[in-house]
Amino acid sequence: MKNKKGFWQGALCGALAVILITGFVSCGKVKSVVSDDTEKKLGNIKRLVEYYFLDEYDEKELETGLLEGYVSGLDDPYSVYYDEKDTAALMESVQGEYSGIGAVLSQDAETGVITMIRIYEDSPAMKAGLKDGDVLYKIEDIEVTGEACPIWVPLVETNEYNSDGADYFVKRHVENLLKRDSLIDTIILGCTHYPILIDKIRKYTPENVKLITQGAAVASSLKKYLENHPEMERLCTKGGTTVFCTTESDGKFGDQASLFLNQPIDVKTVALGDD
Repeated sequence: MKNKKGFWQGALCGALAVILITGFVSCGKVKSVVSDDTEKKLGNIKRLVEYYFLDEYDEKELETGLLEGYVSGLDDPYSVYYDEKDTAALMESVQGEYSGIGAVLSQDAETGVITMIRIYEDSPAMKAGLKDGDVLYKIEDIEVTGEACPIWVPLVETNEYNSDGADYFVKRHVENLLKRDSLIDTIILGCTHYPILIDKIRKYTPENVKLITQGAAVASSLKKYLENHPEMERLCTKGGTTVFCTTESDGKFGDQASLFLNQPIDVKTVALGDD
């Protein structure tokens, strides 16, 4: 509780270690993050909390909330604050071996045009003749039209997916997609969050348009794989138990995971490196 100024300066200047902004990782020293007036207000708030708040509280959680609020002031769905633990988990999740066609794609939010921005060496994409800068128009005889929906994920993660605001954004993006190609017969929901919005997506999609979710597609593909590879199927354990672990808040993770799995789950918070 001592060294009030040090805490708030440290929170704002030191712990702003990683902010992901529109795909760009920025980290470094900041000379002056807040004005003297703002720092004074923060000090006053801290004193009020210490004097009037009767329950116990975790200063680390207060610090994290402060930093998350600072970044949320950008009002940008692509700007996210990660603390040291979340950053380590993020770095771990993007390391290792990858499978796929070996191409990084980018989509123009206004035109929907999908461009190959990077083709990996010796990848299936390179062997197929794809090059950096190629524009994706068709996959075999299937025409491809895309629509970026950046606000849909925050709608789910902030539990606003049933709100009137969610209707507005779902309707707008579905209409944008159909304006680009009125002959669309299938829409692939290319994100794990989007099935949570499927009732609203269906509401604004013509009945003749088929909706494909990742979960069903992956499950079907895995089923076929195991049928074609019985040696792998025999290695799969049956009738086991499932343990859910997270490096962040178990309550926050549990609420989100329960939403996706459509059932309540118990979650255990762990630190990376624990046995």
